[in-house]
Amino acid sequence: MKISGVIITRNEENHIFDVVKNLFKVCDEVVVVDSGSTDKTEELAKKAGAKFVYNQWPGYVEQRNFCHTVSENDWLLVLDADERLSKPLIEEIKKLKENGFDEEIKGFEFFRNLYFLGKPFKNNRFTCEKKIRLYNKNFGKWVGGRVHENIKISGKVKTIPKFIDHYPYPSIEFAVEKLNKYAYLMAQDRFEKGKKIGLIGLNLKIFFTFLKKYILDLKFLKGTAGFILAKIETNYTFLKYAKLYELNKKKEKENE
Repeated sequence: MKISGVIITRNEENHIFDVVKNLFKVCDEVVVVDSGSTDKTEELAKKAGAKFVYNQWPGYVEQRNFCHTVSENDWLLVLDADERLSKPLIEEIKKLKENGFDEEIKGFEFFRNLYFLGKPFKNNRFTCEKKIRLYNKNFGKWVGGRVHENIKISGKVKTIPKFIDHYPYPSIEFAVEKLNKYAYLMAQDRFEKGKKIGLIGLNLKIFFTFLKKYILDLKFLKGTAGFILAKIETNYTFLKYAKLYELNKKKEKENE
């Protein structure tokens, strides 16, 4: 069974060479779908052996689905530029290819392990995310809003309890800037759905987000780095709903 590795990019020169090489450990082709990089992303992707395709940015969901049209194989393995297949996961995928895929299974989900300030944060089955990243494109469609898109599979999905390693925040400054951008996009989605937030709701969101991130997700076990990450993620929730409040206030003023 052949697999196409797929990555969507814009200005990912710091990651693209390594992630392409990482995918080639199990993939028969790697396709990079780029939305207009101005750095060395294209040069480095091609140097690593990837097929490079330009597609003007239509949104996360649309770009993911566009990848289906430019990949040669039915089975796709999707990574973000800041992700890597762990060695145990690479071995599991190699076994799948050697033994053949069960025809009833249309997708596979993996655990995702987040790294921050050099520490792994979701390296156990209690706090880690599960992501469908290997699937038959004929039975899959990406859905969602402006951010946090996900793949919907028409068929059986099997869990492989191995990890994708995720390196989303090379610095605290980068984390704050990235989550601020996502907060605005998430606020736009909620605003368009007619969602609102007030003082009590905002305070409750902040309280329960920190409780989840710091205590329930076990970040308190990671020392200072864990506290910093929990606070950054809580601030993302604050900004998301603060921006939603702002959008609703602007609408009220316009309707006066």
